[in-house]
Amino acid sequence: MGTIENGIKIQCAGNLLDRTEISAGTERALGYSPAGIPFRTGAYKPKKPWRQLTDREAEVLMLKNKTNHTDYSSTVTILSLPEILKDKLSQLELHRVLSKYYFTKYYSKRESDFQNATRLLHLYFSSFNVSEREILASFFAVNNPNLETTTKYFEGRQYVGLHIDNWENATIEGAHLAQNRVCINLGLQTRYLLFVNQPLNNIKSRIVEKEGDFHLENTQWHLGQRFFKHYQSYPVVKIAIHPFEAYIAPTENMLHDGSTIQATKPDITFTLRGYFSV
Repeated sequence: MGTIENGIKIQCAGNLLDRTEISAGTERALGYSPAGIPFRTGAYKPKKPWRQLTDREAEVLMLKNKTNHTDYSSTVTILSLPEILKDKLSQLELHRVLSKYYFTKYYSKRESDFQNATRLLHLYFSSFNVSEREILASFFAVNNPNLETTTKYFEGRQYVGLHIDNWENATIEGAHLAQNRVCINLGLQTRYLLFVNQPLNNIKSRIVEKEGDFHLENTQWHLGQRFFKHYQSYPVVKIAIHPFEAYIAPTENMLHDGSTIQATKPDITFTLRGYFSV
C-alpha cells in the first residue's frame, strides 16, 4: 500500500474524512469508457479499491497554519457558494438538462440568463483573485454520468485519464506560477476531484531518482506517464464536490481529473481561471 506524503494540501470547511477517500494506487486505463469512447494509449486512472483516510493521512493532507492568503500553487480549496448565488443559479433550471446534446440547445434558448450567471460568478470569484491579471477562460461544460474520469482530448475522441492542464504552455519548472482553476458543480449530484498531492517539481524529482534524468522533451504528458510507471502504488485522492460547491486547484501543477462515478444525471460545471486564494 502506498503512503501519502507531504505535498499539496486541502482546505475545506467541515471534516475532511467525511468527503475524502484514497485509492490503492494507479493503473493503466484500457479499452473504452461507459460512454463508448476509448482511453488514450498510455492513460492512467486510480486503482480500486477506494478507502477512507486514516487520521495520519488526514493530518498530512489538511492545510494547517492558514495565512491571509493560501499558496494558490499548492492548495486545493473546497468552498460552498453563498445562498444568494445558489438562488440565482437555481433559476437556470439546470435540472431540465438531460444530456450534453440538449445543453447546447438549452443554452441557446436561454443565452442571456447564462450570460448573467457568468457575470455573477465572475463578480463573486473576483474577490478571491490576488492578481491584477483578469479572470480567464470561463465556460460551462457537461459530462456524462458514472465516469471514472471525465477529461477528453483530441476533440472529444479519447479520454486521457489523470493528466496535467497546460493552458498557459508552462514549463514543468514554471508550472507553480500558472493560474489555478475554479470548477463549480452546477449539477444535481456529487462529482469528484481526483488528484495526486505532489506538485510537478516533486514529481520530476522522483522520476530523476529512478531514471537519473528526465528527458522526453519535458512534456507534461510524459511526466505523468513516467511517474505512474515508477510509482503505481502512490495513492490518488478523491474528494467530493457537492452541488453548488466549487474547488479551487492548481490544475497546471498537479496530476488530476474529474469523476462522475455513481452519478445518474448529467454533470454540469462552470470553470474560471485566475490567481485565486481564499
